[in-house]
Amino acid sequence: MRYYTFLFISLFLLNFESLFSQNETLDDIHLFQTFFRDARIAEAAYGQATLGFSDFEDADMINLGVTGAIPINPQFEIGGSIAFLNVDPNTGNGESGLSDLRMTGRYHFQSRNLTKITAGGFLTLPIGKDELGQGEINLGLFGAVRHPIGASTVLTGTLSLDFLKGAPVGNGGWPALSVSSVDRETAFLLGGGIIHEINAQLSFIGELNLATEGEFGMISGGLDHKLQSGGRLRGTLGLGLDDGAPDLAIVISFLHFFEN
Repeated sequence: MRYYTFLFISLFLLNFESLFSQNETLDDIHLFQTFFRDARIAEAAYGQATLGFSDFEDADMINLGVTGAIPINPQFEIGGSIAFLNVDPNTGNGESGLSDLRMTGRYHFQSRNLTKITAGGFLTLPIGKDELGQGEINLGLFGAVRHPIGASTVLTGTLSLDFLKGAPVGNGGWPALSVSSVDRETAFLLGGGIIHEINAQLSFIGELNLATEGEFGMISGGLDHKLQSGGRLRGTLGLGLDDGAPDLAIVISFLHFFEN
């Protein structure tokens, strides 16, 4: 079933250009699972504080993270994320400590139509706690698209090639693909999503992400609420589709934009 889902999303992304277009790509609304691996580029610096809870089969994990990015110009953005992790296994002692520092850069390609296309990459700096699967250099490359299909609806797509070792923690408060291996593994991540603006303050975000290594698959649905202060209060619920993903994941966050 997992591979049929991969095929469906792949064919869907290949036909993006044939979809009906009406509106902009809702760039002020971030994804959850692929927070940085997305086609949006910020117009101003932003920061996000995140609290995440993940229920795995053998352990629970809480992570308190910070994420931020700065646009260098209208086409290029750099960002980073780090988290404090607490892992409580079903048997044995728990561990707490810092994750590795994840640095990301992405470039938006100019296009003549309403489809936004972005490419980028990430690198983790090994400053985290070894006992939490941190302390490893991980890197990856990705491409992402956003395409409007109605007056208030946008489709998103992500394809990433990652080179992983240990248990990297993703941006946005989510546990990333975890590869428990002595050797470095190559993993493809394929994701698709939908953003629907319910009204001027509230939007729905749905996502599906699957990976070829680590038995990772997750579907999630969340809400993004724009506050009068200009910040955003966000929350989402994720359900694991494979053994490498948490059975249940809950993430809440506050996103703030720093105006130029």
